[in-house]
Amino acid sequence: FYPPAHVFLKTLKPPAITTNYDDLYEAAAASSNVHVPTLPWQSREMIKSNHSEKNSLLKLHGCVNYPNSIVLSRSDYMRYPDTSQALRGRLHGIFLTTDVLFCGFSMTDDNVHKIIDDMRKVVYVDGQPHDQKFGTILTMTENKMFNRLWDQDFHLQSFGISWADNPSWYHDCFLDYMISSYVKEA
Repeated sequence: FYPPAHVFLKTLKPPAITTNYDDLYEAAAASSNVHVPTLPWQSREMIKSNHSEKNSLLKLHGCVNYPNSIVLSRSDYMRYPDTSQALRGRLHGIFLTTDVLFCGFSMTDDNVHKIIDDMRKVVYVDGQPHDQKFGTILTMTENKMFNRLWDQDFHLQSFGISWADNPSWYHDCFLDYMISSYVKEA
C-alpha cells in the first residue's frame, strides 16, 4: 500500500530525492508498470541500459531493501559526510540544474542543510541570493522563523496560518487538484 501522493509525485518525471528509507515511491511507480532505479544501488544499471537520470530516485538515508544503508542513529548522521559524499554531490547537481519541490519534508535534516549551504556558497553573488530560487517548499502551517530561514532561497507555500485552519485538508485538496490537472493534460 502507498499513498496516492506518491503516484502523483512519480508522474512529475524529474529526478526524485527522499530521506525516507521505505519503498513506497518504488511501489507507486511499479503500480504504473514503471521501473524507477534507486540510487546509488542501481546507478550502474542506469548507465548500462541508458536509462534517463530524470526518472530515478535518490535515497539519501538508505533503503529498506539495503538495511545496512539506513541512516537512523546519531552516529549514522555524524558519519554521513564521510560515507555518502557521492550522494551529496548528486544532490548538488540537481540543485544547480533543477527547480526542487519539497513536499512532505520538514527541512530539519542537517545533511540537507549542509547541501543547501554549499549551494549558497556557489550561486550567491557577493554573499547575496541570486534572483532565481532553488525551488519551492510546501509546508502545512505558517512559521515566521521558518520563512525567515528559507524565503531567500525558496518559494514558500503554506496550507494554513495555524493548525486550526486544517492545513492537512488543504494540502490533500492541493494534491488532488494537481493530480486532476495532470490527468486532464495526459
